[in-house]
Amino acid sequence: MGLSKDDALHSSLLIFNELLRIANVEAEKTLINVIHRASSDDSQGKRVEEGKTNPLKELLQPVYPTAVESRTARALVCEHYFSEVSSFKS
Repeated sequence: MGLSKDDALHSSLLIFNELLRIANVEAEKTLINVIHRASSDDSQGKRVEEGKTNPLKELLQPVYPTAVESRTARALVCEHYFSEVSSFKS
């Protein structure tokens, strides 16, 4: 049994998203910083006692990936999709 049309499209979009993420390390770093700031803004101000953070809250904080860049992905994206990806300015 093969993939349905929706499954094939979804898997293609997932692969395309990963290509875009690793094609430009500066854009990925910016995205990680935005996500990190948004989640840290949500958790600020919630203290158990003065000067102490909630240890459970600290353990449940999301782990952010490191940004990586692939020259091959950049070449594929620039050649076939977007020349603007390589000239992204943050």
